[in-house]
Amino acid sequence: MAVYFCKEFIRDLAEQPDAHFAGKVMAKVCTSDGEFEPAKEDHRYKGIEGAFIRYISQRPNYYRAIYIRRGDDVYWYRAGRHNVEDRLEAPSDLSSAASVGQTPSGVDAMEQFRHPRYMKSTSPRYLREVLSARTLIPHKQMILVSPSLTKTLISPVGLIGLLISRVQQFGGYVTIITRPPRSSDIDAYRSFASRGIELHFHEQLNSRLYYFEVDAKQLDSEMSHVKSIGIVGSSELTEKSLNIVPSRAGEEYCLPDSVSEELCYEISEDDLEGAMEYCLDLASSTIDFETYIAQLNC
Repeated sequence: MAVYFCKEFIRDLAEQPDAHFAGKVMAKVCTSDGEFEPAKEDHRYKGIEGAFIRYISQRPNYYRAIYIRRGDDVYWYRAGRHNVEDRLEAPSDLSSAASVGQTPSGVDAMEQFRHPRYMKSTSPRYLREVLSARTLIPHKQMILVSPSLTKTLISPVGLIGLLISRVQQFGGYVTIITRPPRSSDIDAYRSFASRGIELHFHEQLNSRLYYFEVDAKQLDSEMSHVKSIGIVGSSELTEKSLNIVPSRAGEEYCLPDSVSEELCYEISEDDLEGAMEYCLDLASSTIDFETYIAQLNC
């Protein structure tokens, strides 16, 4: 028997606001070596062939997890509060699910989920995956504070470029605060600013803060649990910090052995006021892109 985690299941673990949610779920869905064990309370989920519901907890949260059996294999598909069961559709493709059975012998399969608010560059939970997951969520506002931005990441096909495009597609606003660019990067930043982004520069900037305000009115029933978050820590928006290694070589890309060791922490929705206050204070001492360009031409 092989055990798999669907991408929807992993997203549910990452986006649930309860800091202990992932740990509670993992404690109930597989053993420490990644094996599946049936539970006597498991019962069929009507509407999806081979699907079952497992109780994770009762009051006050009523957490549930849903798995699908295909022959001898088990695919953990969704997790959340009891409303995760409502109007659930069958997955369109199971081929992209991650195999838990590939976990090396002796490695605790639950370890990476024990402290879900901590994000790292060299081991799960990866910051790059959290940022990527935000492209699925409608946001009213996104603020990115980072001393460095690489041209490849902010390009329309880069991770940050794609994230920005998705925020704008949902009607949200994007603000970027960073250090002034090198003269050789001015054209890239000019193109960047032309996309309707509020781009600000701060000469002494050395902080990293990423603020995501969710547009609750645009959340569908499956994403109703998603909340606004902030991320603070050591990682800036570069390939080296995010452990993004493209397939082609070049001086703008990091090599696998040169990835920085980074640690970030997720700020919960009920503690975001301080993050926004910091962003507002910081913005008051910045210079916007147009003013910066005008000064260069003086």
